[in-house]
Amino acid sequence: MKNRGLSISTKKALNEIIGEPAGREIADLIHKMETEIESLRRSSSSQRYSAPVSSSNTVSSRTDQITQ
Repeated sequence: MKNRGLSISTKKALNEIIGEPAGREIADLIHKMETEIESLRRSSSSQRYSAPVSSSNTVSSRTDQITQ
């Protein structure tokens, strides 16, 4: 897996602009979100869900309802 986290210069800029504790918190949050997104991508690639379609949602049923 590629290292897609924040670069050192981005972390440094965050720390300088908003302060070290807040910059670290934002960097940690972004890292956690990145990890969660990768986990979701891995699990969704192996599982594809299809929504069930009831007979009332078919095109012919809608056409019949319009013409009645």
